[in-house]
Amino acid sequence: DPFRQSWLCANSYFVNLFYHRWQLSQNSYMQKYFDEVEAAYHGPLWKTEKLGLLAFQNLTRLRGGRLLVVTFPYMDAMLRFKPVQEQLARYWQERGVPHLDLLPIFTNHPPAQLVVNSHDAHPNEFAHELAAKAIDEFLKREIRNSDSSPPLGPKR
Repeated sequence: DPFRQSWLCANSYFVNLFYHRWQLSQNSYMQKYFDEVEAAYHGPLWKTEKLGLLAFQNLTRLRGGRLLVVTFPYMDAMLRFKPVQEQLARYWQERGVPHLDLLPIFTNHPPAQLVVNSHDAHPNEFAHELAAKAIDEFLKREIRNSDSSPPLGPKR
């Protein structure tokens, strides 16, 4: 879309905001965005995604790393995607990958307290603070646990 790439759209918050709201009202794909995302967790798309996640896990292990996963929910559709969050948690648990799901942390707060504003569902400073605290605790716990377990990666 040439207009989206234009100087005016890129440098004016008002124009950019208006343009995206107009796109949302006119573009049938954008109106069904969450439906498309949900569909990706079923059938052939999910099978393809699992292959990519497994490849990422294997690559991390081959390079001597240890994969830890944090799932950050959609802030404006948290409960709608709860089954997806649970599906991802099961996937990582089956593969023995430590996983932190931030959904339970955020659902303890009203959505308006977590997002930038009613028109921008990105996480705000408070949501990032909650996430950072949970991730910090998760990493410290996993690092403590890994100190007592054998190293990962290829044997030499």
